[in-house]
Amino acid sequence: MWSFFKYIDILIDQKPLHFYTMRPLATLTLFALHFELVMPAVSNRFVSDPIDILAYVIGSSLFWLIQSDGLI
Repeated sequence: MWSFFKYIDILIDQKPLHFYTMRPLATLTLFALHFELVMPAVSNRFVSDPIDILAYVIGSSLFWLIQSDGLI
């Protein structure tokens, strides 16, 4: 039981996690390259779709804006 309370203290004492500009941009780039270029080249089961890249950009932009305003 004591270890459970220590775990809760660790969760409570954590500082807010903030992602700066480069981390979401790097994640966006890696996901777009992997899922839209590499995977379709490896297997015919995957299809490259430019609209997916637009969805990645919109989603990561919204995430960055929300978390930079402190809403998360």
